[in-house]
Amino acid sequence: MNLRALTRVVDQDGFDGNEGTVRVLLLIGGALLTIAGTVFALQGFGVLGGSAMSGSHFWAGAGPVIAIAGLVLLALGARRRSTGPR
Repeated sequence: MNLRALTRVVDQDGFDGNEGTVRVLLLIGGALLTIAGTVFALQGFGVLGGSAMSGSHFWAGAGPVIAIAGLVLLALGARRRSTGPR
């Protein structure tokens, strides 16, 4: 999906201008952080092996924090409303 198609999808949802861009960036960033944090946590707990991060106490603690930060961004992006007239 290219940027124009993504912009059209956002505009169809009733968001226009920079508001829609911010919403999309929050959702994409939140999803990426949630996925990365989950992978980091699983590596830190030793569930996913094959990396220098496997079995590391640091990543067992940092992974869930990163995942929670991603969930917060997802929630902000999902709740973000347009403040201008429609």
